[in-house]
Amino acid sequence: MNRYASANVAILGGGPFGLFLGRIVAEAAPRETPIRMWYPDPREAARLRQERAGEMLGQKLPLPESIEVVTDYAVFEQGPWVLYVAVPSRQCEDVLNHLIDHLDPAQSHLILIFTKGLLSHATRRRTGLHTFSQYVAQRAAQAGCEQLEAAVVNGPSLLAELFAGRYSYFNVGSKNPEVIEYVSGALASASITVSDSPDVLGVELAGALKNPLAIACGMAEIFPGTGSNVQGVLISRGYSELFQFATALGALPETLLGISGLADVITTATSAASRNRSYGMNFMRRSLSHENDPGVIERIISYFYPMRVIEQDVLASQELVEGAFSLTPILEIAEELDLNMPVYATLYDILTRRKKSDALLQLFVRAESPAANATDPADDAGGARRAGPANAAGHKFKQLIEHRTVRSVLGSRGMQDRIHRQSQTIVKDLAQRLHTARSKGNSREQEALPRELAVWKDIAGARADHIREHIEELIEFYVDEISDRFRPAVRGALIHTIGPLRTILGGLRPGSGIPHTGGEIEELRRLSTRYNILYAPTHRSHLDSIEVAFGLYGAGLPVPRYAAGSNLMTGPFWSWILKSLGAYAVDRERTRNILYLECLTRYATMILEIGIPSLVYPEGTRSRTGGIVPLKTGLLSTAIDAYRNSGSEILVVPVTVSYENVPEDREFAGVSDRTQWTAFLRGRTTVYVDVCEPIPVSRHIGAEEPALEIGNEILQAWNKQLRVLPNHILARLLCESAPGESINLAELEARVAGFTETNRRKNFATRNADRIIREGVRVLKKRKLIEAKKDRLLVTEPAVLRYYSGMAG
Repeated sequence: MNRYASANVAILGGGPFGLFLGRIVAEAAPRETPIRMWYPDPREAARLRQERAGEMLGQKLPLPESIEVVTDYAVFEQGPWVLYVAVPSRQCEDVLNHLIDHLDPAQSHLILIFTKGLLSHATRRRTGLHTFSQYVAQRAAQAGCEQLEAAVVNGPSLLAELFAGRYSYFNVGSKNPEVIEYVSGALASASITVSDSPDVLGVELAGALKNPLAIACGMAEIFPGTGSNVQGVLISRGYSELFQFATALGALPETLLGISGLADVITTATSAASRNRSYGMNFMRRSLSHENDPGVIERIISYFYPMRVIEQDVLASQELVEGAFSLTPILEIAEELDLNMPVYATLYDILTRRKKSDALLQLFVRAESPAANATDPADDAGGARRAGPANAAGHKFKQLIEHRTVRSVLGSRGMQDRIHRQSQTIVKDLAQRLHTARSKGNSREQEALPRELAVWKDIAGARADHIREHIEELIEFYVDEISDRFRPAVRGALIHTIGPLRTILGGLRPGSGIPHTGGEIEELRRLSTRYNILYAPTHRSHLDSIEVAFGLYGAGLPVPRYAAGSNLMTGPFWSWILKSLGAYAVDRERTRNILYLECLTRYATMILEIGIPSLVYPEGTRSRTGGIVPLKTGLLSTAIDAYRNSGSEILVVPVTVSYENVPEDREFAGVSDRTQWTAFLRGRTTVYVDVCEPIPVSRHIGAEEPALEIGNEILQAWNKQLRVLPNHILARLLCESAPGESINLAELEARVAGFTETNRRKNFATRNADRIIREGVRVLKKRKLIEAKKDRLLVTEPAVLRYYSGMAG
């Protein structure tokens, strides 16, 4: 038997919704079951006890005989309770505190939260929590109420439609099947459908975030010249901000696209029965008639106490408009997360009289114009000031990534068996790796590997169907190790420090500090304000990520996160530097560890899905030939998965990085075993970073192999945009000569002209034959790859020259 079926029942909340909820619960409960209706106002409670009827939508609503009206918390001290909390959000924390203090810790209790709001600033600061359900869990633990459970209930269930008996929906946010069974039995009826979601956080956040959008849509309904078109755009932009906010806190995308998310947003924002929408309409009418124009006192209050302006206005309307009250915590949390939420922020400014009533419309007019989408070069991120957590560190989302990975692993048929079968091999590999780390004095691995090894030993020694907890522990370990700790200030400081240093070391030549950047910069700058970006550069050097970052930063474009080998993070300092710059760690020694690879893939997908610009190298590794190597299209799966998971467009942006001199050239040519770090300072000369035309993932999502189609477009863009420099052309022509043969400069001029004419579609830095020879000879001589004797050229390093000849195509 369901343990909640025999519990005492109470409805907390004296508003119209609480009254109707009481009727639903009373009708579903056995006749002999008493239902308490708790009212915070003793006078209102006394009136209701006497009249036995409340008012709803201008009509009298009789109370069922089984409902007893109470005001004292003492009634909750005995027995188990199911408590339906539908009080205003401003009272919710206080009510929950008193409830939990009075409940019997030895009994089982269920608190069903219908209130839509977020915790106050003081409570968030004290607890580090955001939602009422999180707060209940913490307070219950503190009070020793181990059997107290909280669930959230919302969905498309407008009071007017519930009252009229129209089909409505309640969605229960709970992971407990017993809770879901109870709520279904208590609330489901011929006209009410009850569904459920295990994502309690997502259900609750969506409920709190939808109401402000309804207020905004109400305003757009009344403003002259606007209608359904503007409201459609408003819902789209506002929902995008809602989605990014909620996922940043850990909500699941599928929840936000479901009944408690998108369905409830559309319902609340478009229905004439929506109280929040009606409030927005009335506010706009008063604004247009200048009733809302603030006087001197109101302006002072608005400046120092903006929330008081909202409170006074809502209380005067005599309606419960939760959307107005939720704006302050939403924007405070957004600031903490470094999220840009222009729709919510503009609505707040209008309601507090800081902006005129047309600010919302002007926001959309500007948002669609190229001028509005242009980036601010002074932005600390070095890129577009776009909605979404582009500046947020990946580790802020690690709980969400862990949850997604756990679901993927445990939900994949046979995955636990595969992990169990692999465990013995991994234990051996880790033991050997730990031995090597100790012999080489690798402090990072000596600290991390024992914990990982211990968990894998537990998996190896357990049955395949008893390893879930160990899998979850490893996922938490791997995601934490992978996650970047991006700090915009650190990156900005390093770029402003390293740039001048490189310029000095490069002889103060143009382009020696930062690369020459060109291509589709203006187009990408416009699009990057609205779409998530995955950069796909050519891969020639360890410097590629630095050159791309410098080039994009200088052009005012979003700078991406990128993968960096964990072997580069040899100690706490270098790990801090690289992760602060936006690098997430990739351990190439774990390429056979399917659990680690799943974590890495989910991480790369999720940060892109959330809205953080990212970078992958489709070639997989640095080219050893100088030319483009076959693409590993699987690396593009992150963009495809992110598009499918979020429904938001992803732009794959091919980028070409063209080097006059590659610091690792001798290593790639087989002349040297490795490249010294000094070569990266001295060997680098002129570099070009060119942005190609963005590729929308949606263009190929319907293809049988979308990654292959996107990969083909990337290759076409690279071949068109990759710069062919003078020394590349000379290297190609010199390598075509017989070994040991010198070439006459006069003859070379004709061959250069012939080469540029034959390859007219290539992106030559210059087509002037004389300039190509002059600059090419200078570079190759300085690199000691050729000698010039009188009017002839002689090759001295044929292997390295062949490497550069590959760059000519």
